[in-house]
Amino acid sequence: MNMEKFRHISMRGRVAYGISCFENAIIALKYDINDWKIVLNYLWEFTNIQYLDDWNDIVVELIPENLTEFRV
Repeated sequence: MNMEKFRHISMRGRVAYGISCFENAIIALKYDINDWKIVLNYLWEFTNIQYLDDWNDIVVELIPENLTEFRV
């Protein structure tokens, strides 16, 4: 991939491309996309949220180390 193509693409556009790649990987690995909908919806919020630091506060909760911090 030629990284120069991304030079003129916004940060939101770059993230959207990454999320699309993630979705395609889920499909290629034959995972059920519906099992990932919650995570994907959080990720796609990045393209609509006004303040990016708000999005960061939301998505940090999806990091595996944070999800498994408290054992039930």
